[in-house]
Amino acid sequence: MDLTLLTYYRVICEEGSISRAAERLFISKQALSRALKRLEGELGTILFKRAASGLVPTEMGIRFCRHAAVILNSWDQAMSDMRAVPGRARVPLRVGFAYMSYHLWSDTMRAAFEESHPHIALEVSHKVSKLLLEELDEKQLDVAISCMQTDKLHKYDKRLICALPLHATMPLSDPLAQHERITPFDLEGRTVLYPQSGAGFIREFSKFMKDHGIAVEVELFPTGNILTILTTVRESGHIWLSNNVFSMAVTGFEGFVTTPLDYEGLAGMPHSEISAIYNKDALCKAAVQSFIYFFKDSLKFSGFNQYLSGC
Repeated sequence: MDLTLLTYYRVICEEGSISRAAERLFISKQALSRALKRLEGELGTILFKRAASGLVPTEMGIRFCRHAAVILNSWDQAMSDMRAVPGRARVPLRVGFAYMSYHLWSDTMRAAFEESHPHIALEVSHKVSKLLLEELDEKQLDVAISCMQTDKLHKYDKRLICALPLHATMPLSDPLAQHERITPFDLEGRTVLYPQSGAGFIREFSKFMKDHGIAVEVELFPTGNILTILTTVRESGHIWLSNNVFSMAVTGFEGFVTTPLDYEGLAGMPHSEISAIYNKDALCKAAVQSFIYFFKDSLKFSGFNQYLSGC
């Protein structure tokens, strides 16, 4: 019996969905469906049936789940025992966060990761997205956590962490600053700024605005520190469009307001995305995937969950 098939089976049981299980396992839905059929073929029985709530185990599936849990728990314990051997070399993992994404990371998360993954030596840094890509290319970084949505990412593996709603940041003197919510129509005739690293996203946003007959100018702005961004917004009178992680970072700066962009009822509005980006030939891909799963799962249960959607 292939332990990978057992792992796949356990995750499908936990998620009740091929789609969610595939996302959690970092494989395609098609590959996971084939693996399930292979497992059912080896066992000679059907393990799941469809219900309104999703996939649910059959009677044989429930019975097999108990056996799979025993086998996998024994394997996990064996691996933990081996990793805990003193003097055993640890796997180095270098994670780089873009400045905005770094606000989602915390010392508490790091402590929890190091406790649950003692065999991984974690090194965390944060810098502008452009430098993260350069370090990935030069093999100085194993994985980058960023909102980058550019054409340059095609040569990397990319896993979605979560989708983020859009916010608009402006000075308190701006007429829109008094609005409790802003719709895309409120941006009519305005100029919005967006980070250069999000060129792919802003193309989708511009198309969305055009499709709904909303005239708006878009300028890509070099990614910099928060103070530089806010100074530009104040001096230009333009609106800084970003995901709502930026709104967390702006908290504490007087004279500015960050307001959600409410596009309820308008189909096709793109989301900003935080993704994990890593080399296709990464030597420590198992450690990379362990970190991605841990980080994504931690966000669901952290205080940041209120800022996120689609995690």
